[in-house]
Amino acid sequence: MNGPILLSILCCPQCGHCKEETMPTDACQFFYQCEACGTLLRPLAGDCCVFCSYGTTACPPKQIDGAPASRVTALSHCADGYKVTTADGKTRTFWEFNMRFKTDGSADGPALGHPVIVGNGIRGDRTAVVFSRLEEISTFIKKQCP
Repeated sequence: MNGPILLSILCCPQCGHCKEETMPTDACQFFYQCEACGTLLRPLAGDCCVFCSYGTTACPPKQIDGAPASRVTALSHCADGYKVTTADGKTRTFWEFNMRFKTDGSADGPALGHPVIVGNGIRGDRTAVVFSRLEEISTFIKKQCP
């Protein structure tokens, strides 16, 4: 799998209307308006988003939490590319233009010192590495050329 599943079927608890939607990878979706009855859905208590409350698939941050294929253990840069090694022992190379670095210091973000990789793009050629804090980024990336 090249990142989390992005499609989920949201079902309105008011009228029962269901629709397949694409989940955002860079933020939780707190509101969703049912196109059939107009009800504005909000996350249930304890859930981070409407997909976790009313969808068939948990949101991307919940999917990647703790998954070895998503936990970044090493990140190196050489010339115009980045090599990302994950806890499952696999290393993938991404062209630097297709690599994004993001931070999420919320309670739902990655633990300090344990960045995660989130697939982006239809072809799986783009990715984002999410860190807990901004200052982690420069200390985690190593310049390493063969």
